[in-house]
Amino acid sequence: MLTNFVVSPCHSPAMFLQINLSRNNLGRFMADQGATAKFMPASLEFLDLSHNQLESVARDFKRLVALRELNLEHNLISVLFTILNDSLFHLL
Repeated sequence: MLTNFVVSPCHSPAMFLQINLSRNNLGRFMADQGATAKFMPASLEFLDLSHNQLESVARDFKRLVALRELNLEHNLISVLFTILNDSLFHLL
């Protein structure tokens, strides 16, 4: 169950700018190839996945071309694949 799901105000899900999924005890997030592109809006600029139980992150984060900040602090990630795109400004 998601306990801290916060989305920035917008007119439609395709226009989400911020998604906060921190502190939800998530063990997996978009683990299936192509899931990021399918379920995350391309307009997403800020994604907070901090304080979860993530061990890895999907390799297709590059498809989120507007992503400027990705917060992965306080997880169990030991290896980061080349998931980052050129527009990513902050990786926490």
